[in-house]
Amino acid sequence: MHRCRPRSVLAASAALLLGAACSGPVTQDPDPQDSTPELPDSAESTIDGVNGRLESVDGRDLLYLWGSRYELGYAEGALMCGRLTRLFEDYILDYLVSRVGYDWDTITTIALAGIDIPDEVRSELEGVADGMRENCPAEDLIVTSDHLGLGPGGSREVELDDLLVANAVGDWACSSLTAWGSASASGHMLHARNFDYSIDPGGTFLDEHIVKVYDSTDEGIRFASVSVPGLVGCISCFAEDGTAFSMHNVTGLEAESTFGFVPRMLAMRQALAPTAGSSDPASDAEQVLEAAQQYRGNNLHLGWAATESRQAGAAVFEYDGAGDHEDGQATVRSPGSHQGSLQTTDAMVCTNHYLQRTEPDPSGDSVNRYDSVAEGVDAAVASGGLDATQAFTLMDAVSKSFTAHTTILDTSSMILQLWVAEAPGQSATDAEPVTLELGSLWD
Repeated sequence: MHRCRPRSVLAASAALLLGAACSGPVTQDPDPQDSTPELPDSAESTIDGVNGRLESVDGRDLLYLWGSRYELGYAEGALMCGRLTRLFEDYILDYLVSRVGYDWDTITTIALAGIDIPDEVRSELEGVADGMRENCPAEDLIVTSDHLGLGPGGSREVELDDLLVANAVGDWACSSLTAWGSASASGHMLHARNFDYSIDPGGTFLDEHIVKVYDSTDEGIRFASVSVPGLVGCISCFAEDGTAFSMHNVTGLEAESTFGFVPRMLAMRQALAPTAGSSDPASDAEQVLEAAQQYRGNNLHLGWAATESRQAGAAVFEYDGAGDHEDGQATVRSPGSHQGSLQTTDAMVCTNHYLQRTEPDPSGDSVNRYDSVAEGVDAAVASGGLDATQAFTLMDAVSKSFTAHTTILDTSSMILQLWVAEAPGQSATDAEPVTLELGSLWD
Protein backbone atom coordinates (compact mmCIF):
# COMPACT_ATOMS: atom_id res chain seq x y z
CA MET A 1 0.00 0.00 0.00
CA HIS A 2 1.22 3.48 -0.84
CA ARG A 3 1.66 5.93 2.00
CA CYS A 4 1.90 9.72 1.99
CA ARG A 5 4.65 11.04 4.25
CA PRO A 6 7.93 12.99 4.01
CA ARG A 7 10.81 10.73 2.99
CA SER A 8 13.81 12.86 4.02
CA VAL A 9 15.03 16.10 5.49
CA LEU A 10 15.05 17.41 1.93
CA ALA A 11 11.37 16.65 1.41
CA ALA A 12 10.43 18.14 4.77
CA SER A 13 12.57 21.21 4.13
CA ALA A 14 11.11 21.80 0.68
CA ALA A 15 7.55 21.41 1.97
CA LEU A 16 8.21 23.95 4.73
CA LEU A 17 10.07 26.36 2.47
CA LEU A 18 7.11 27.00 0.22
CA GLY A 19 3.75 26.07 1.74
CA ALA A 20 0.33 26.90 0.34
CA ALA A 21 -3.44 26.78 0.62
CA CYS A 22 -6.44 28.11 -1.27
CA SER A 23 -10.14 28.97 -1.30
CA GLY A 24 -12.58 31.60 -0.15
CA PRO A 25 -14.38 34.30 -2.15
CA VAL A 26 -13.51 37.90 -2.81
CA THR A 27 -15.38 40.30 -5.04
CA GLN A 28 -14.57 42.59 -7.94
CA ASP A 29 -16.06 43.26 -11.34
CA PRO A 30 -13.26 44.21 -13.75
CA ASP A 31 -13.69 44.25 -17.50
CA PRO A 32 -11.47 41.43 -18.85
CA GLN A 33 -12.37 42.40 -22.43
CA ASP A 34 -10.11 45.47 -22.51
CA SER A 35 -8.07 45.82 -25.69
CA THR A 36 -4.36 45.12 -25.63
CA PRO A 37 -2.42 48.19 -24.48
CA GLU A 38 0.46 49.44 -26.57
CA LEU A 39 3.93 49.01 -25.13
CA PRO A 40 5.28 52.34 -23.85
CA ASP A 41 8.35 53.41 -25.81
CA SER A 42 10.06 54.84 -22.74
CA ALA A 43 9.96 51.65 -20.68
CA GLU A 44 12.71 49.59 -22.30
CA SER A 45 16.08 48.40 -21.02
CA THR A 46 18.72 46.64 -23.12
CA ILE A 47 22.43 45.77 -22.88
CA ASP A 48 24.62 45.61 -25.99
CA GLY A 49 25.44 42.03 -26.95
CA VAL A 50 22.86 40.53 -24.57
CA ASN A 51 19.99 38.46 -25.96
CA GLY A 52 17.27 40.15 -23.96
CA ARG A 53 15.41 43.33 -23.16
CA LEU A 54 13.16 44.52 -20.36
CA GLU A 55 9.92 46.35 -21.14
CA SER A 56 6.83 47.39 -19.20
CA VAL A 57 3.13 47.09 -20.00
CA ASP A 58 0.77 48.91 -17.64
CA GLY A 59 3.36 48.68 -14.88
CA ARG A 60 4.04 44.96 -15.33
CA ASP A 61 7.56 44.02 -16.46
CA LEU A 62 8.08 41.80 -19.50
CA LEU A 63 11.51 40.22 -19.84
CA TYR A 64 12.18 39.18 -23.45
CA LEU A 65 14.81 36.43 -23.85
CA TRP A 66 15.99 34.71 -27.03
CA GLY A 67 18.67 32.29 -28.18
CA SER A 68 20.30 29.19 -26.67
CA ARG A 69 19.63 28.09 -23.10
CA TYR A 70 22.90 29.70 -21.96
CA GLU A 71 22.06 32.94 -23.80
CA LEU A 72 18.59 33.01 -22.22
CA GLY A 73 20.12 32.71 -18.77
CA TYR A 74 22.90 35.18 -19.44
CA ALA A 75 20.39 37.83 -20.48
CA GLU A 76 18.23 37.20 -17.43
CA GLY A 77 21.20 37.54 -15.09
CA ALA A 78 22.43 40.71 -16.81
CA LEU A 79 19.02 42.42 -16.84
CA MET A 80 17.74 41.32 -13.41
CA CYS A 81 20.88 42.09 -11.33
CA GLY A 82 19.78 43.43 -7.95
CA ARG A 83 16.22 42.18 -8.38
CA LEU A 84 17.38 38.58 -8.40
CA THR A 85 19.65 39.19 -5.42
CA ARG A 86 16.86 40.91 -3.50
CA LEU A 87 14.49 38.01 -4.12
CA PHE A 88 17.10 35.55 -2.87
CA GLU A 89 18.00 37.57 0.22
CA ASP A 90 14.68 39.00 1.36
CA TYR A 91 12.41 36.17 0.30
CA ILE A 92 14.25 32.83 0.17
CA LEU A 93 16.76 33.43 2.96
CA ASP A 94 15.15 35.84 5.43
CA TYR A 95 11.59 34.58 5.01
CA LEU A 96 11.52 30.99 3.77
CA VAL A 97 14.74 29.60 5.23
CA SER A 98 14.11 31.31 8.56
CA ARG A 99 10.99 29.10 8.96
CA VAL A 100 12.66 25.76 8.27
CA GLY A 101 15.15 25.25 11.07
CA TYR A 102 18.18 24.67 8.82
CA ASP A 103 20.54 27.27 7.40
CA TRP A 104 20.91 27.69 3.63
CA ASP A 105 24.32 25.97 3.57
CA THR A 106 22.78 22.82 5.10
CA ILE A 107 19.75 22.93 2.80
CA THR A 108 22.02 23.35 -0.23
CA THR A 109 24.18 20.35 0.72
CA ILE A 110 21.14 18.12 1.20
CA ALA A 111 19.31 19.38 -1.88
CA LEU A 112 22.24 19.03 -4.27
CA ALA A 113 22.60 15.40 -3.18
CA GLY A 114 18.96 14.71 -4.05
CA ILE A 115 18.13 16.69 -7.17
CA ASP A 116 19.01 15.97 -10.78
CA ILE A 117 19.36 19.20 -12.75
CA PRO A 118 19.17 18.50 -16.51
CA ASP A 119 22.26 19.63 -18.40
CA GLU A 120 20.33 22.20 -20.45
CA VAL A 121 18.91 23.77 -17.27
CA ARG A 122 22.35 23.87 -15.66
CA SER A 123 23.62 25.65 -18.77
CA GLU A 124 20.84 28.25 -18.47
CA LEU A 125 21.53 28.83 -14.78
CA GLU A 126 25.27 29.06 -15.45
CA GLY A 127 24.30 31.77 -17.91
CA VAL A 128 22.32 33.57 -15.19
CA ALA A 129 25.33 33.48 -12.85
CA ASP A 130 27.74 34.66 -15.58
CA GLY A 131 25.34 37.36 -16.75
CA MET A 132 25.13 38.79 -13.25
CA ARG A 133 28.85 38.59 -12.53
CA GLU A 134 29.89 40.22 -15.83
CA ASN A 135 27.27 42.96 -16.01
CA CYS A 136 25.96 43.88 -12.57
CA PRO A 137 27.40 46.34 -10.03
CA ALA A 138 29.38 44.60 -7.30
CA GLU A 139 26.80 45.49 -4.66
CA ASP A 140 24.10 43.70 -6.69
CA LEU A 141 25.96 40.40 -6.35
CA ILE A 142 26.15 40.38 -2.56
CA VAL A 143 23.61 38.80 -0.21
CA THR A 144 23.70 39.37 3.53
CA SER A 145 21.68 37.19 5.88
CA ASP A 146 21.79 35.48 9.26
CA HIS A 147 20.53 32.34 7.49
CA LEU A 148 23.33 31.72 4.99
CA GLY A 149 25.23 29.45 7.38
CA LEU A 150 28.03 32.00 7.83
CA GLY A 151 26.91 33.25 11.22
CA PRO A 152 24.98 36.43 12.07
CA GLY A 153 25.26 39.02 9.33
CA GLY A 154 27.01 36.59 6.97
CA SER A 155 27.69 37.96 3.52
CA ARG A 156 28.82 36.57 0.16
CA GLU A 157 28.11 36.65 -3.60
CA VAL A 158 25.22 34.73 -5.12
CA GLU A 159 26.57 31.46 -6.54
CA LEU A 160 25.45 28.92 -9.12
CA ASP A 161 24.49 26.43 -6.38
CA ASP A 162 22.08 29.02 -4.96
CA LEU A 163 20.28 29.19 -8.29
CA LEU A 164 20.19 25.39 -8.68
CA VAL A 165 18.58 24.86 -5.27
CA ALA A 166 16.22 27.85 -5.59
CA ASN A 167 14.70 26.13 -8.62
CA ALA A 168 14.01 23.00 -6.54
CA VAL A 169 11.95 24.37 -3.65
CA GLY A 170 8.67 25.32 -5.38
CA ASP A 171 5.67 24.05 -3.42
CA TRP A 172 2.32 25.57 -4.36
CA ALA A 173 -1.46 25.08 -4.60
CA CYS A 174 -4.05 26.43 -7.06
CA SER A 175 -7.36 26.17 -8.95
CA SER A 176 -7.81 26.04 -12.73
CA LEU A 177 -10.21 25.23 -15.54
CA THR A 178 -10.06 24.58 -19.27
CA ALA A 179 -13.20 24.88 -21.42
CA TRP A 180 -13.75 24.33 -25.15
CA GLY A 181 -16.50 23.28 -27.54
CA SER A 182 -19.93 23.51 -25.90
CA ALA A 183 -18.37 24.70 -22.63
CA SER A 184 -16.81 27.75 -24.32
CA ALA A 185 -18.83 30.68 -25.62
CA SER A 186 -16.57 30.92 -28.68
CA GLY A 187 -15.95 27.18 -29.06
CA HIS A 188 -12.23 27.90 -28.69
CA MET A 189 -10.14 26.82 -25.71
CA LEU A 190 -10.31 29.03 -22.60
CA HIS A 191 -7.85 28.42 -19.75
CA ALA A 192 -8.09 30.14 -16.35
CA ARG A 193 -6.04 29.62 -13.20
CA ASN A 194 -5.41 30.96 -9.71
CA PHE A 195 -1.86 30.60 -8.39
CA ASP A 196 -2.40 30.45 -4.63
CA TYR A 197 0.56 30.85 -2.36
CA SER A 198 1.29 31.71 1.26
CA ILE A 199 2.82 35.07 0.45
CA ASP A 200 5.82 36.48 2.31
CA PRO A 201 5.00 39.35 4.68
CA GLY A 202 7.36 41.72 2.91
CA GLY A 203 5.70 41.24 -0.46
CA THR A 204 9.01 40.56 -2.26
CA PHE A 205 7.62 37.61 -4.22
CA LEU A 206 4.73 39.76 -5.43
CA ASP A 207 6.88 42.80 -6.19
CA GLU A 208 9.21 40.72 -8.36
CA HIS A 209 6.50 39.10 -10.49
CA ILE A 210 7.47 39.34 -14.16
CA VAL A 211 6.40 37.82 -17.46
CA LYS A 212 9.32 36.11 -19.19
CA VAL A 213 8.88 35.88 -22.96
CA TYR A 214 11.10 33.08 -24.28
CA ASP A 215 12.20 32.39 -27.84
CA SER A 216 14.25 29.30 -27.05
CA THR A 217 16.21 28.02 -30.04
CA ASP A 218 17.54 24.96 -28.20
CA GLU A 219 14.04 23.86 -27.20
CA GLY A 220 12.38 24.94 -30.43
CA ILE A 221 9.52 26.68 -28.65
CA ARG A 222 8.28 30.17 -27.88
CA PHE A 223 6.41 30.58 -24.59
CA ALA A 224 5.61 33.08 -21.87
CA SER A 225 6.13 32.29 -18.20
CA VAL A 226 4.61 34.16 -15.25
CA SER A 227 7.42 33.88 -12.74
CA VAL A 228 10.09 35.74 -10.75
CA PRO A 229 13.79 36.41 -11.44
CA GLY A 230 16.00 33.34 -11.22
CA LEU A 231 13.29 30.68 -11.50
CA VAL A 232 13.54 29.23 -15.01
CA GLY A 233 10.85 26.52 -14.90
CA CYS A 234 7.09 26.69 -15.38
CA ILE A 235 4.52 27.75 -12.79
CA SER A 236 2.05 29.27 -15.25
CA CYS A 237 3.32 28.92 -18.83
CA PHE A 238 1.69 29.77 -22.18
CA ALA A 239 3.09 28.70 -25.55
CA GLU A 240 2.80 30.80 -28.68
CA ASP A 241 0.20 28.41 -30.14
CA GLY A 242 -2.10 28.82 -27.12
CA THR A 243 -1.02 25.80 -25.08
CA ALA A 244 -1.31 26.49 -21.34
CA PHE A 245 0.39 24.60 -18.48
CA SER A 246 -0.45 25.14 -14.77
CA MET A 247 1.01 23.62 -11.59
CA HIS A 248 -0.96 22.40 -8.53
CA ASN A 249 0.05 20.72 -5.28
CA VAL A 250 -1.33 17.30 -4.29
CA THR A 251 -0.65 14.95 -1.40
CA GLY A 252 0.77 12.26 -3.67
CA LEU A 253 1.88 8.67 -3.37
CA GLU A 254 5.15 7.71 -1.77
CA ALA A 255 8.13 8.24 -4.05
CA GLU A 256 10.38 5.30 -4.87
CA SER A 257 13.43 7.41 -4.12
CA THR A 258 14.27 10.83 -2.72
CA PHE A 259 17.38 11.03 -4.91
CA GLY A 260 17.75 11.92 -8.56
CA PHE A 261 14.48 13.83 -8.82
CA VAL A 262 13.97 16.63 -11.32
CA PRO A 263 12.43 19.74 -9.71
CA ARG A 264 8.87 19.90 -10.98
CA MET A 265 9.04 23.44 -12.36
CA LEU A 266 11.86 22.23 -14.58
CA ALA A 267 10.06 19.00 -15.51
CA MET A 268 7.05 21.07 -16.58
CA ARG A 269 9.15 23.21 -18.88
CA GLN A 270 10.70 20.09 -20.39
CA ALA A 271 7.21 18.64 -20.94
CA LEU A 272 5.89 21.83 -22.55
CA ALA A 273 8.48 21.89 -25.34
CA PRO A 274 7.33 18.78 -27.28
CA THR A 275 3.70 19.98 -27.34
CA ALA A 276 4.60 22.66 -29.93
CA GLY A 277 2.82 21.61 -33.12
CA SER A 278 2.03 18.17 -31.71
CA SER A 279 -1.05 16.23 -32.81
CA ASP A 280 -1.16 14.57 -29.36
CA PRO A 281 0.15 17.05 -26.76
CA ALA A 282 -0.92 14.95 -23.75
CA SER A 283 0.99 11.87 -24.90
CA ASP A 284 4.12 13.84 -25.78
CA ALA A 285 4.12 15.65 -22.43
CA GLU A 286 3.50 12.39 -20.54
CA GLN A 287 6.62 10.79 -22.03
CA VAL A 288 8.75 13.59 -20.65
CA LEU A 289 7.14 13.48 -17.20
CA GLU A 290 7.59 9.71 -16.94
CA ALA A 291 11.33 10.20 -17.42
CA ALA A 292 11.59 12.95 -14.77
CA GLN A 293 11.70 11.42 -11.27
CA GLN A 294 9.49 13.21 -8.72
CA TYR A 295 9.31 13.14 -4.93
CA ARG A 296 5.97 14.89 -4.25
CA GLY A 297 2.47 14.93 -5.68
CA ASN A 298 1.26 17.22 -8.45
CA ASN A 299 -1.66 17.95 -10.70
CA LEU A 300 -0.23 19.48 -13.87
CA HIS A 301 -3.04 20.94 -15.98
CA LEU A 302 -2.36 21.13 -19.73
CA GLY A 303 -4.78 22.81 -22.15
CA TRP A 304 -4.27 23.29 -25.87
CA ALA A 305 -5.89 25.24 -28.69
CA ALA A 306 -7.67 23.73 -31.70
CA THR A 307 -5.88 23.21 -34.98
CA GLU A 308 -6.74 21.14 -38.04
CA SER A 309 -4.58 18.31 -36.72
CA ARG A 310 -5.95 18.17 -33.18
CA GLN A 311 -9.16 18.90 -31.33
CA ALA A 312 -9.33 21.46 -28.55
CA GLY A 313 -9.01 19.84 -25.17
CA ALA A 314 -7.03 19.35 -22.01
CA ALA A 315 -5.46 16.77 -19.73
CA VAL A 316 -4.44 16.68 -16.08
CA PHE A 317 -1.32 14.73 -15.17
CA GLU A 318 -1.66 13.24 -11.68
CA TYR A 319 2.07 13.01 -11.15
CA ASP A 320 4.32 11.82 -8.33
CA GLY A 321 7.33 9.60 -7.72
CA ALA A 322 5.50 6.27 -7.32
CA GLY A 323 6.84 4.68 -10.48
CA ASP A 324 5.53 1.26 -9.42
CA HIS A 325 1.96 2.50 -9.88
CA GLU A 326 0.20 0.73 -12.76
CA ASP A 327 0.25 4.04 -14.69
CA GLY A 328 3.87 4.81 -13.87
CA GLN A 329 4.72 8.22 -12.40
CA ALA A 330 1.93 10.00 -14.30
CA THR A 331 -1.74 9.09 -14.52
CA VAL A 332 -3.33 11.03 -17.38
CA ARG A 333 -6.82 12.27 -16.55
CA SER A 334 -8.66 12.86 -19.84
CA PRO A 335 -11.86 14.80 -20.63
CA GLY A 336 -14.92 12.82 -19.60
CA SER A 337 -13.05 10.40 -17.31
CA HIS A 338 -12.95 10.77 -13.52
CA GLN A 339 -14.41 14.26 -13.66
CA GLY A 340 -15.86 14.27 -10.15
CA SER A 341 -18.82 16.65 -9.96
CA LEU A 342 -18.15 18.09 -13.44
CA GLN A 343 -20.84 16.96 -15.91
CA THR A 344 -19.65 18.30 -19.27
CA THR A 345 -17.01 16.47 -21.31
CA ASP A 346 -15.92 19.72 -22.98
CA ALA A 347 -14.08 21.03 -19.93
CA MET A 348 -11.66 20.04 -17.18
CA VAL A 349 -11.31 21.43 -13.67
CA CYS A 350 -8.26 21.02 -11.46
CA THR A 351 -7.51 21.79 -7.81
CA ASN A 352 -5.31 19.99 -5.26
CA HIS A 353 -6.47 16.37 -5.08
CA TYR A 354 -6.28 13.34 -7.31
CA LEU A 355 -9.44 12.01 -8.95
CA GLN A 356 -8.02 8.99 -10.78
CA ARG A 357 -4.62 7.96 -9.42
CA THR A 358 -6.04 7.50 -5.90
CA GLU A 359 -9.45 7.89 -4.31
CA PRO A 360 -10.06 11.57 -3.50
CA ASP A 361 -10.61 12.74 0.04
CA PRO A 362 -14.30 13.74 -0.04
CA SER A 363 -13.78 16.51 2.49
CA GLY A 364 -11.57 19.55 2.54
CA ASP A 365 -11.02 22.82 0.77
CA SER A 366 -9.68 21.35 -2.47
CA VAL A 367 -12.86 19.37 -3.13
CA ASN A 368 -15.02 22.37 -2.21
CA ARG A 369 -13.15 24.56 -4.71
CA TYR A 370 -13.36 21.87 -7.37
CA ASP A 371 -17.11 21.53 -6.91
CA SER A 372 -17.61 25.30 -6.97
CA VAL A 373 -15.75 25.72 -10.28
CA ALA A 374 -17.36 22.59 -11.79
CA GLU A 375 -20.83 23.86 -10.92
CA GLY A 376 -20.06 27.18 -12.60
CA VAL A 377 -18.72 25.50 -15.74
CA ASP A 378 -21.78 23.22 -16.02
CA ALA A 379 -24.09 26.21 -15.57
CA ALA A 380 -22.24 28.05 -18.34
CA VAL A 381 -22.74 25.14 -20.73
CA ALA A 382 -26.50 25.44 -20.27
CA SER A 383 -26.37 29.17 -21.08
CA GLY A 384 -24.07 29.16 -24.11
CA GLY A 385 -20.64 28.52 -22.61
CA LEU A 386 -17.96 30.39 -20.69
CA ASP A 387 -16.34 33.58 -21.87
CA ALA A 388 -13.36 35.33 -20.25
CA THR A 389 -15.57 37.45 -18.00
CA GLN A 390 -17.40 34.40 -16.63
CA ALA A 391 -14.12 32.53 -16.21
CA PHE A 392 -12.81 35.41 -14.12
CA THR A 393 -15.95 35.28 -11.97
CA LEU A 394 -15.30 31.60 -11.23
CA MET A 395 -11.64 32.22 -10.36
CA ASP A 396 -12.67 35.16 -8.20
CA ALA A 397 -15.13 32.97 -6.30
CA VAL A 398 -12.40 30.51 -5.23
CA SER A 399 -9.62 33.04 -4.66
CA LYS A 400 -8.24 34.03 -1.27
CA SER A 401 -6.01 36.66 0.28
CA PHE A 402 -3.01 34.58 -0.82
CA THR A 403 -3.89 34.23 -4.50
CA ALA A 404 -0.64 35.65 -5.88
CA HIS A 405 -1.64 35.72 -9.54
CA THR A 406 -4.59 34.86 -11.76
CA THR A 407 -4.34 34.25 -15.50
CA ILE A 408 -6.94 33.81 -18.25
CA LEU A 409 -6.05 32.83 -21.83
CA ASP A 410 -8.79 33.04 -24.46
CA THR A 411 -7.52 31.36 -27.62
CA SER A 412 -10.36 32.79 -29.72
CA SER A 413 -8.57 36.15 -29.47
CA MET A 414 -5.18 34.90 -28.14
CA ILE A 415 -5.57 37.43 -25.34
CA LEU A 416 -3.72 36.61 -22.11
CA GLN A 417 -4.79 38.51 -19.00
CA LEU A 418 -2.74 38.62 -15.82
CA TRP A 419 -3.74 39.83 -12.37
CA VAL A 420 -1.04 40.07 -9.65
CA ALA A 421 -1.86 40.79 -6.01
CA GLU A 422 -0.86 44.32 -5.09
CA ALA A 423 0.23 43.50 -1.54
CA PRO A 424 0.32 40.62 0.95
CA GLY A 425 -3.14 39.86 2.26
CA GLN A 426 -4.82 40.93 -0.98
CA SER A 427 -6.07 38.59 -3.69
CA ALA A 428 -4.80 38.91 -7.24
CA THR A 429 -8.42 39.21 -8.37
CA ASP A 430 -8.63 42.55 -6.52
CA ALA A 431 -5.98 44.03 -8.81
CA GLU A 432 -6.33 45.54 -12.27
CA PRO A 433 -5.38 43.13 -15.07
CA VAL A 434 -2.58 43.52 -17.57
CA THR A 435 -3.80 42.48 -21.03
CA LEU A 436 -1.36 40.94 -23.52
CA GLU A 437 -1.84 39.69 -27.05
CA LEU A 438 -0.04 36.38 -26.78
CA GLY A 439 0.83 35.87 -30.43
CA SER A 440 2.27 39.37 -30.88
CA LEU A 441 4.75 39.00 -28.01
CA TRP A 442 7.28 37.56 -30.49
CA ASP A 443 6.69 40.07 -33.32
